[in-house]
Amino acid sequence: MVISKLEMKFIGDERARCKVFKNRVEGVKKKCHRLSLLCGIDVFFLCSPLESEKKFSPHSWPPNKPEVLHILTKYSNQSNEEICKHPTTLSTNSSKESLRNLS
Repeated sequence: MVISKLEMKFIGDERARCKVFKNRVEGVKKKCHRLSLLCGIDVFFLCSPLESEKKFSPHSWPPNKPEVLHILTKYSNQSNEEICKHPTTLSTNSSKESLRNLS
C-alpha cells in the first residue's frame, strides 16, 4: 500500500479536520511520553481544543494534574539566569507568569 504525502494546508472539511487533529494530538502525546522516558527529562505539552470542541478542556501531557503542576512549579521556580543558560521557547518572564497562572 502506498502512503501519499499529506499536503500541508488548512483542512476545510470540519469532520476531516477533527479526525486529523485527534490523531495528531495523540501522536504528539506519544512522542512526549517517549522523549521523557528515553531521555529522563520532564516534558510538558499543552494544546488548546479545536473551535468545535471548546467545551472540552485543553489537551495536555502528562495526563495527570499533579505531574503537570510539578513540572510547572519546577520551571517557574528557576531564576532567569538558569533559564537563559538553557534556551527554550518559554524563556521570558511573561511566559513564566503565564505558566504560574495555568497552575
